[in-house]
Amino acid sequence: MAEPALEIVGLRAGYGETVVLHDVSLLAHRGERLAIIGRNGAGKTTLLSSVVGRARVHGGTVRLFGADIARLAGNRRAAAGLGLVPQEREVFPSLTVHENLLVARRPGRWTLEAVCALFPRLAERMRHYGNQLSGGEQQMLAIARALMGNPSVLLLDEPTEGLAPLIVADLAAAIERIAGEDALTLLIVEQNARLALRMAPRAVALESGAIRFDGPSAALAADETLLAALVGVEGGRASTARARKRPLGS
Repeated sequence: MAEPALEIVGLRAGYGETVVLHDVSLLAHRGERLAIIGRNGAGKTTLLSSVVGRARVHGGTVRLFGADIARLAGNRRAAAGLGLVPQEREVFPSLTVHENLLVARRPGRWTLEAVCALFPRLAERMRHYGNQLSGGEQQMLAIARALMGNPSVLLLDEPTEGLAPLIVADLAAAIERIAGEDALTLLIVEQNARLALRMAPRAVALESGAIRFDGPSAALAADETLLAALVGVEGGRASTARARKRPLGS
């Protein structure tokens, strides 16, 4: 078994005094890929925000390779090996693509040349400003910028949201390449549950701020009733069925 990369134990977190996550525990090993799914408002983004220091931790621990980072400032978490691709992309609009990439640079395998090989379109846009890029190009830049920090654990928050199908396919292929070429731990929050289950061998489903499923993606994809209960959609209709919690590997 690979060494633990990210370990969350008994996490209670949210914004201000509001608690969104309730007693969440999760273990991801080095090189593992996890899909985080659930209805809108289930706590998916809050989970990632708690890991990187954007949400308030009310209780529990967050460990990165054994070190407790739950009270560290966000920049110190990044220096320790965390990378985030935020839902809103957050590229710097007044900086060029080249400058956006260089501002995040840390020594390691992911260099300017490496991210341009992953996303050739960025190489063609190096002198364009962030606000001159299409939505798909901004998402490529957001992922490439996170990689330039050479993280050990990379968190992707809705990487395909609002993008055209061809761009979604390109991004999914890029994520496969990232996972295949590096001992990088990936946590992928994705509203498109079917896509998420294809991108990651293991799935974690949140409901009302708690984990309701943690197990193989293939098993969840094959269980239409359970999947509908977890993500709230069945045949295009909202589902009100509640999911049962299943242990890892069940």
